[in-house]
Amino acid sequence: MAEESTTPDPVEVVSGLFEAADRGDWDAVLSAYAPYAVLETADGVFDAVSPARMRGFWDEWVDGRITRLITRPDIDEARAIAERLAEERG
Repeated sequence: MAEESTTPDPVEVVSGLFEAADRGDWDAVLSAYAPYAVLETADGVFDAVSPARMRGFWDEWVDGRITRLITRPDIDEARAIAERLAEERG
């Protein structure tokens, strides 16, 4: 009898991260990161080394600026939602 893999299914892991982001559960999202993970903004202004520092970034910069976060693993679906929301807002 073959042994079951103890490695989590990557699709399930990523789907869980999308669901956590949809709920705004940043602790759950950041739990997937290694203790030495680095978050760097595109402009290089901010670097956060460790999930705890990344959480600080979200708490200071993102919270209050983002009123709703919608994530979709399908880029076409995400684009259609974004376009519809933009159209509704004028």
